[in-house]
Amino acid sequence: MPVVALYSRNNLLIGGPGGTYGGYSNGSGQVIDVSTLNVGSSDLNHDALGSTAGSFSGRIGSLSFTSPAQLRSATSEKRAVQVGLDSFAAQVAFPSAPMTRYAAPDLRLAGSSAAVDAGIAIPGINDGFAGAAPDAGAYEVGAAPPVYGPR
Repeated sequence: MPVVALYSRNNLLIGGPGGTYGGYSNGSGQVIDVSTLNVGSSDLNHDALGSTAGSFSGRIGSLSFTSPAQLRSATSEKRAVQVGLDSFAAQVAFPSAPMTRYAAPDLRLAGSSAAVDAGIAIPGINDGFAGAAPDAGAYEVGAAPPVYGPR
């Protein structure tokens, strides 16, 4: 099934080692794989991507790439940055068994991460960012994590 009209900004995506768990494939360790993307109707940019597989490869539509420079030059991801698990302030381990319940990791960025200031302002979403631009990912550096549920 084709993916159409995808608009992606400020996401932080880190691919794992690949494999099959519980009969389901979790991919091959690529930083992104949306081979069914209709690139003419879509726009991806300002995302932070990486992989625990030790390489930087992926696929957007019919285009395969093997480096951040190639991703930026051949796709709409003109401002993409490369990240890894070391982008986080706390140590984060990639889950080795996805069907297992894990404690929620602290996914706040380290101040030295390439994802800091890599995003773009999205009104109503990341208002009040600190620095030159919003950070890619769920949290702005220095901000406390949000509190969900009953208080």
